Amino acid sequence: MSNENIVVWGAAKTLESAGVSIANNALAAAAALYSIEADGAGFPDGEFVLTVNYATSPTDMSLLSLYARPMDVDGDTDTDAPDATRPNLFLGAFQPDNRTGAQTLVLAPLGFARDLPRKAEYHIHNSGTGQAVQAGWTLKVTPRTNKAAP
Repeated sequence: MSNENIVVWGAAKTLESAGVSIANNALAAAAALYSIEADGAGFPDGEFVLTVNYATSPTDMSLLSLYARPMDVDGDTDTDAPDATRPNLFLGAFQPDNRTGAQTLVLAPLGFARDLPRKAEYHIHNSGTGQAVQAGWTLKVTPRTNKAAP
């Protein structure tokens, strides 16, 4: 059919493979930057997957928020480093289940974030789960975009 729209994906990039423990209401940065041009094949959107582990069940309906810190926004000048009270550009949130053990979570509400910064550092904010995220968490992004069907 003509005028159809399809989704295409690029290769996934691991932004963090062994994150430090994140205390309740604290913020932690992923180790790697993500560049739309260098890492994402120019695709403006990204599907984010977070894997966390809890020793004690987090509060039901709490969130792990994903924030971007845009880099090189004016030449090589970056935006300010975020903190828990001013975390920067909100992209969405992951909602852990109120249980212990490992959990693999997709970004809500869409499963992906649109129009990512050209180059950014990514942060997880443990937003009131009541428990620490155990060390060893991972964050991955898979670039995606829409294009016309062939």
